[in-house]
Amino acid sequence: MAIFRGDGGSPASTTEATLNAVTEKANEAAVSAQNAETSEDNAAVSATNAATSATNAAASATSAENAIATTTANANSAATSASNASTSASNALSSSNSATTSATAAANSATAASTSATNAANSATAAATSATNAANSATSASTSATNAASSASAASTSASNAAASEAGVAADAAAAAASASSASTSATNAANSATSASSSATSATASATSATSSASAASTSASNAATSETNAGVSESNAAASESAAATSESNAATSESNAATSASNAATSETNASNSASAAATSEANAAASFDSFDDRYLGAKASDPTLDNDGDALITGALYFNTTSGDMKVYNGSAWLDAYASITGQTLDQVTTTGNTTTNSITVGSLTVTNSATAGTQTANATGSTTLDFSTYQNFVLTLTGNVTLANPTTEAVGQSGFIVLVQDATGGRTVSLGTDYETASGSGLTVSSAASTTDIVPYVVAASGRILLGAPQLAFS
Repeated sequence: MAIFRGDGGSPASTTEATLNAVTEKANEAAVSAQNAETSEDNAAVSATNAATSATNAAASATSAENAIATTTANANSAATSASNASTSASNALSSSNSATTSATAAANSATAASTSATNAANSATAAATSATNAANSATSASTSATNAASSASAASTSASNAAASEAGVAADAAAAAASASSASTSATNAANSATSASSSATSATASATSATSSASAASTSASNAATSETNAGVSESNAAASESAAATSESNAATSESNAATSASNAATSETNASNSASAAATSEANAAASFDSFDDRYLGAKASDPTLDNDGDALITGALYFNTTSGDMKVYNGSAWLDAYASITGQTLDQVTTTGNTTTNSITVGSLTVTNSATAGTQTANATGSTTLDFSTYQNFVLTLTGNVTLANPTTEAVGQSGFIVLVQDATGGRTVSLGTDYETASGSGLTVSSAASTTDIVPYVVAASGRILLGAPQLAFS
């Protein structure tokens, strides 16, 4: 068993306080060192985060630039598509106009062909009529010639009639000549009409061919117009899609730009945090160094002899400790000399150890103990009424003045083997009763009866047989 030996009348208290101070400083130094290490780790993490944020900011900026380039390309594509759509629409309109013109020309050609065919038919009819008329005129001429011959024969036969009919014969001869001339003219007209009919038929065939070609061209133009109209629709759709893509790219570019700004802000924040963490780490490091220096000034470590200066070469401070490797003792500096911080009392009796004024709350195990002079145990003196719980961990004996009826409640602090006494004092009124909790036991379970007269004193001995079993002896009554 070791007891602190310090200067003055209370070496144990001084040593305990010194050891507590040293321990506290050691703990503070350890905490400061741990804080410094944590701050350094935080600074490293913050620096890494700052670098990562900067990288992210650069990547976001690159993404923003790419998005802007894509937006520009999409916008140019949209403009080109819009221009192509406009051109296609113009071409469609021109093709539509050409188709309309071709259709009109085809219609006009068809009308001209129909007219030419009609004219050819009319000319053929006129030629046929002229031929008929020529035949009729030839017949009339033949008839007139026959009539002339008959008339000449009649004239020859009827001389008398010749003179009378001479004027008629001359007239018939003139008519025959006129009819022959008319027949020749009609034949010529018939030939001309036939030629005109052939020409008209040829023109009609050419007009029909032209009409067919015009109709085919009109159909092709109409088809081209439909295709151009479809292309115009597709181009317009493409232009709308490109415009939408351009708007989306512009939105993406704005988002990327915002993200880049956020990342840059985060990078700046991380950089600030890293700087703050580095500053905190430096402060913690300085505090750790200061705490260690303070601890190093108080505990000097192991040495072969009493030191005259601390580990920094400065003057010793009161309460400094070191371990003497020569004697195997821990020593404390009292301001002027080094003293043993504790001493062994193995084989000694308590009267050989100065304990005046010292108090300990710790248990001491002693094989055998001889008290030469006197020894006292802790005693509680208090007024009691109602439910009262005795504190067996602090006190051995109890002096209770009953100011009302009392119930001793079950305690939790009793120790097996503990024994002592309970003094019960009636107040000036008297008549107070004492009831027991279930942890308190009496002989034969008879309970506890105390004196009732005013100001009387009873003594009840007790011993703790087990946890929850406090055995009460027979009370000694009415001390006065």
